[in-house]
Amino acid sequence: MDKITLKKITKKDIALIKQWLESDFFKKYYKQIDQLRDKVNNINGGNEYIKYFIISSNSKKIGICQYYDCFLAQKCCDNIDKENIRYSIDYFILAEDNSNKNDANAIRKLINKIKRENGKEIIIENIDIKSLARLVLGFGFQFDMEKQYPYKIL
Repeated sequence: MDKITLKKITKKDIALIKQWLESDFFKKYYKQIDQLRDKVNNINGGNEYIKYFIISSNSKKIGICQYYDCFLAQKCCDNIDKENIRYSIDYFILAEDNSNKNDANAIRKLINKIKRENGKEIIIENIDIKSLARLVLGFGFQFDMEKQYPYKIL
């Protein structure tokens, strides 16, 4: 079984991430590539509440993910009056040759990381339908029809 790790993104990772963003695979599944490219360029500056990670499998870098505290970001924070309640996973992207093999383990690691921060709920924004189905079926997420995003109470 592959050992999946999440490590904070450093400047050394930026070139590889930009290479992934230019691939046909990313462009096919992720419509907000320009927005993500801008965020990648500013990973080490600005919004401290956004946490970026490189996903590795047996030390090979295979993808990126990002999450943030909704209260600190002032996004999706209705009925929340303090931090460490609701977290949003905005990006969870694996490189093409790893997209089916490791996503479940990486999602599990990310959920556990948020739990360790005492998060009470996770929501997912900007998600493709294939990933949505996997989250709902495999990880106990529910879909909020009104707000149009999946969520999970921890």
